Amino acid sequence: MFYPIDESCYYTGNVEDEVHKLSPEQVENYLTQEKVDVVVNQQAIFSTSFTKLVLGFNLRRFKYISVFHNTPAIYEKTLTFSRLWYNFLHQRGVSAKMSNCVRMIVYPLWKQRVVKGAGKMYAVNYDASDKCVMLSSNDWPTLGRYLKHDVSEKCVTIHNPLTFDTIETAECLCHKKKNVLIVSRLNNFEKRLDRALKIWKKIETGGFDDWHLYIVGWGLQEKMLHNLARKLKLRNVHFEGRQPSEPYYHNASIFMMTSAVEGWGLTLTESMQTGVVPIAFDSYPALHEIITDRYDGCIIRDNDLDAYAVCMEELMRNRKERERIARNGIESCKRFETDKIIVQWVKLIESL
Repeated sequence: MFYPIDESCYYTGNVEDEVHKLSPEQVENYLTQEKVDVVVNQQAIFSTSFTKLVLGFNLRRFKYISVFHNTPAIYEKTLTFSRLWYNFLHQRGVSAKMSNCVRMIVYPLWKQRVVKGAGKMYAVNYDASDKCVMLSSNDWPTLGRYLKHDVSEKCVTIHNPLTFDTIETAECLCHKKKNVLIVSRLNNFEKRLDRALKIWKKIETGGFDDWHLYIVGWGLQEKMLHNLARKLKLRNVHFEGRQPSEPYYHNASIFMMTSAVEGWGLTLTESMQTGVVPIAFDSYPALHEIITDRYDGCIIRDNDLDAYAVCMEELMRNRKERERIARNGIESCKRFETDKIIVQWVKLIESL
């Protein structure tokens, strides 16, 4: 079942037209008439609206699964003072600026209040659910910290499946170019692409003039990142905008992730299945269920830009090592093949 952000109506079959449209009041009748056995709430990390709607039903004849599609720590990791300052400088309208100004003045209290509110939201979704699906077992303790109790009774871990239909073979490594790739929304507060550009400055300073960085994606901070690239006088950086990413993976040898937080990080498994070596900061729990450091990717201590640059330089110099890690990634990512993930979902649903 699909529902838009404003939650004023719901659509069945993921089709947005009048035939498939339901009001919130019609949802209960639909579930009853269709004899629905299991309802999956995909918004547990962001909202309680659908859960509260379900709790209001007179008689619940179905099992309820809530899916946490990001780490529960997302709010504490992304609600930074610098984000408020950026919004204050760039948002239009007096009320928006005043709102951000007040939040900056009382920033510690405001953030504490928001994080506490997130915990209450998680609790509503958790308590209403028969099972809660997390992307990583490493996120269970974080959810437990918010709820102030053990969550192993209800939580299960099901990873995201691979994005692309096929997994490359080791033969693809023969055609790789000296390209480094970033595929990301250009949201600097979450993706921290300013750090990627500063790391790349170290690479160019180190004399790797035959390597190029391609950034695929678009977002609110695109202009700011273009300006930073000019300020750093970067030569071999290419902002590609919103493009199909798969062709870029096929040409790339190294993938960069500099995010402050991720729920899973699909771009890491995309890079692995296309023979690209992923490098990521150790900034979120699920990372260690995707990458084993120096086996099928590289994990760098969070915010250590120097260590990140050194790792990239080592891989750029050593094609044999680069291809060893890439080959391991091609095999390792098979853990996340779609058929294997479907089996886990079927097992979960049948267990209810």
